[in-house]
Amino acid sequence: MSSEEVSRAIRALYGTDARHQMEANQYLMSFADTQGAWEVCRELVLTSDASQIRFFGANVLHSKVRKEWQTLPEENRAAACGVLRELVLDSMRKEQSGALLVTRRLALALGAAAAQQASAVADFVSTALGLGARDQGAQGALVAFALLCALPDEMEQLAPLTGSGAGATPRPSAPDVMPYLSSVVQLVEHWLAGSGAGGAAEEAPADVRKAALACLRTWTALAPDAMSL
Repeated sequence: MSSEEVSRAIRALYGTDARHQMEANQYLMSFADTQGAWEVCRELVLTSDASQIRFFGANVLHSKVRKEWQTLPEENRAAACGVLRELVLDSMRKEQSGALLVTRRLALALGAAAAQQASAVADFVSTALGLGARDQGAQGALVAFALLCALPDEMEQLAPLTGSGAGATPRPSAPDVMPYLSSVVQLVEHWLAGSGAGGAAEEAPADVRKAALACLRTWTALAPDAMSL
């Protein structure tokens, strides 16, 4: 299954022919379960000019990280985190306006990886904090807060399985993210305070302030006694 074949199937899925849609759906469901889907979806996100195709690739990657991360060889996980990080940055550059749908989905994929890989959390948070710097602008802040919300959200979704049902995949305990709480709160305060370059007063855009507050709620919920808000 090549990226060109998968792209054609995605276009058929969003087309108007019911039979072609059904065939495309079956094809894409089978494709998503293959090992080759990792690389093909990376290509789709990087090279496609169609947002629907890029979103499909990002969505499959998110699903595969959630379901298959623990089956990847240990030595491949760091490389996979690096690939996901580069996809987030590349997508952010492409989505210069709008809802950042592809970038947000990739942020969830990277968050799902960090939620299952304690050694990846430091780099994950560092990436987010770097994007949240003022010189990265509002776009960088939105992606930073999307990443920072993704990690706790995915930690909750990927809580260790307690059942022993057939096919259950045991997951590691959630990583300790509390050492990063103060840095996250400082980033939120930085944007809510509205201090611009050189200390000049400059209110952040409304969508950035909303994202900052959502991030603050998400992180402080992890340790409700850590702060008094």
